[in-house]
Amino acid sequence: MADWAIWMLLTGVLVGAEMFTGTFYLLMLALGMAAGGFAAYAGLMLEWQLIIAAGSALPLRLLCDAAVSAKCATRRPSAILTYRWISAN
Repeated sequence: MADWAIWMLLTGVLVGAEMFTGTFYLLMLALGMAAGGFAAYAGLMLEWQLIIAAGSALPLRLLCDAAVSAKCATRRPSAILTYRWISAN
């Protein structure tokens, strides 16, 4: 199986798992995996594929984390504790 196909298969698995969790974290990681797949399709070596995947997934994940924190700042304290408890479990 080609490298790009493995990347895209893993992207599909993460998108499928995202449908069950309801958070955007796995979706951001899936976008990073897709970027790694495009790098593989372009013929880059594995090291560059991993760098591109991580380099695109990490900022997206941090952006998602900041958006969730901003959303929690506008809620009541009890809602924040409930959200954090649900997120931890």
